[in-house]
Amino acid sequence: MSRDDAIVLDMLKAACRVSETVQDRTFEEFRQDWRFQSIVQYQMMILGEATKRLSKEFRRRHAEIDWKAVAGHRDVLIHQYDDVDLREVWKIATKDLPPLIQFLGSIAPKQDDAPTAQPL
Repeated sequence: MSRDDAIVLDMLKAACRVSETVQDRTFEEFRQDWRFQSIVQYQMMILGEATKRLSKEFRRRHAEIDWKAVAGHRDVLIHQYDDVDLREVWKIATKDLPPLIQFLGSIAPKQDDAPTAQPL
C-alpha cells in the first residue's frame, strides 16, 4: 500500500468517526457538551494533519478537494483553540464532511477493516 493510500484510510477513518459522532445529535447538544466537542475536534485535527501528509502529486491529481481548507481547519483547532467557532465546527462536521467521506470512500484502497463511507 502506498503512503498516500494509507493516509487516505486514516482520513476516511477520522471523517467517519466525526460523522458517526454527530449523527442524530443537535448543535445544542454539541455546544453544551465539552466531551462531544472534544471527540469531534480531535478527529478533525487528525483529518487535517493527515491532509498535510498527502503528497503534492496526490493533491494535484485530486484538485477538486480544497485540501488547503481541510488542513487550515486543523491549524485553527490547534493554534486558536481558545477562539474556535463551534457553529463552524458543527457546519463542517454535518455539511462539509459527508461529501469528503464519499470522495475518500471512492478512492480508498479496499480493506476488510476499512471504515465504510455512509452518508448522513
